[in-house]
Amino acid sequence: MASREKRRMRATAVAILLLLSPAAGAEESVFALEEVATCDLIRQMPAWSPGHAATCSQVPDPGVRAYPALKSDKPVYGSAQFGSFFEERNPALLYHFVADESGGPGSGYDRLYVDLDGDKDLSNDAPVSPRKDVPAELLLRYTNIVGQVLFEDVGIPLPFGSDGLRPLAFTPRLLSIKGGSAMFSFVPATVRRGRIEIEGRRYDVVLGQEQPICGWFDHPETAFCLTPQGQPGTKSSSPSFGVLMTMPRLGETYYHFAATPGGDKLIVRPYEGPLGDFEVGGGSRFKTADLAVAGSLRSRDALVHVRGPTCRLPAGDYLLHSLTVSHEGLQFTVGPNYHSDGGFRSKLRHVPNYPIRIREGERFALDFSNRPQIVFADPRRDYTAKPGELFGVEAVLADPVLDFVVSNFSYTPSDSRGGSAEQPKGSIARGRDTILNPRVTISRSNGEVVSEGIMHYG
Repeated sequence: MASREKRRMRATAVAILLLLSPAAGAEESVFALEEVATCDLIRQMPAWSPGHAATCSQVPDPGVRAYPALKSDKPVYGSAQFGSFFEERNPALLYHFVADESGGPGSGYDRLYVDLDGDKDLSNDAPVSPRKDVPAELLLRYTNIVGQVLFEDVGIPLPFGSDGLRPLAFTPRLLSIKGGSAMFSFVPATVRRGRIEIEGRRYDVVLGQEQPICGWFDHPETAFCLTPQGQPGTKSSSPSFGVLMTMPRLGETYYHFAATPGGDKLIVRPYEGPLGDFEVGGGSRFKTADLAVAGSLRSRDALVHVRGPTCRLPAGDYLLHSLTVSHEGLQFTVGPNYHSDGGFRSKLRHVPNYPIRIREGERFALDFSNRPQIVFADPRRDYTAKPGELFGVEAVLADPVLDFVVSNFSYTPSDSRGGSAEQPKGSIARGRDTILNPRVTISRSNGEVVSEGIMHYG
């Protein structure tokens, strides 16, 4: 008995060392991560609470061949598409479901059928019952919720490295909303956490799943939180929330992060490749010296942060993932263009272009010199409105060469920055800031004005 206890203590000591120490190897370090229930970290990671959102409907999905015999007069039909927004839509990762009331109309949703085998036949899937033990951390508290049900965990088959699809555990959650609508999501059951050390400094790390959920823990877009620990007797620094493909600059070195599919190990490797220069401004419109810039660029396998109008980045092909630019009181946001002419979010699940080419010894200048283009994403160009019909108009201001959109224009009057106040013509005041939205006029072919007003770009 004593020898068994000693072996158990030695095994525990080895596990602790694995958690805190890198594996052998000068360049690549490997750290062990432990499995933790998601509800235990919800307060620390509130963004993970909503889970992976599904699409709900009051009518059966035409893509489903058969549903089980349903008792409710208002079953909740739906589907959840897993996978990255930066990848082509994968039909194999579309899972249909339906929620039913086994006691008949009004008795409460207590049966869930999920097409886990992907055969588009829910009549051969076993019903899932509501959970008896519901963690308070998983209950949402929005004011428009009139009821919510959390079901027993289900295993959704998702990519597991080179081994194909393996079931990852999720807690299905059904929300009943005021007005009779419903919302549905799949909340990951577990996350991974541990402590690592880079260049003599320790960090707490958490590896989890956040919308969109693409696969197991090795996917580049797996949510990743890195929190540097303070020196003894001091508080920890603020956590950095991102994804596994983020390449942070720690000290003077960029670092790659990767994980095993199961998330039990985190691999850290310094970047030793070439660097190039990225600059915002420098053209006739914006002087680099007067700019404040913050955001990130994204390549196929890495996401790097931009701090300031000039910086050195790992060489590669990038797109503008998100940038906030400020220049002499003007502020705006730059991001990927998901729309086409008449196609609202038509490029959301398409492999994007990466037009920003960072090369060793070269400088790429984002000087906003390309002529912008107004793209009407909705309605389409040949759309004909019926008499009395109410329809919306969506437009974006796009750079057709670098394929990004500019939105969220605002202006801080000069008196707030020191000087005389001057509000741009046609703008809307919002406290000390002024929203710069275009005024749009809709007219008939004969010039008669049908409607006009302010429209937000974005």
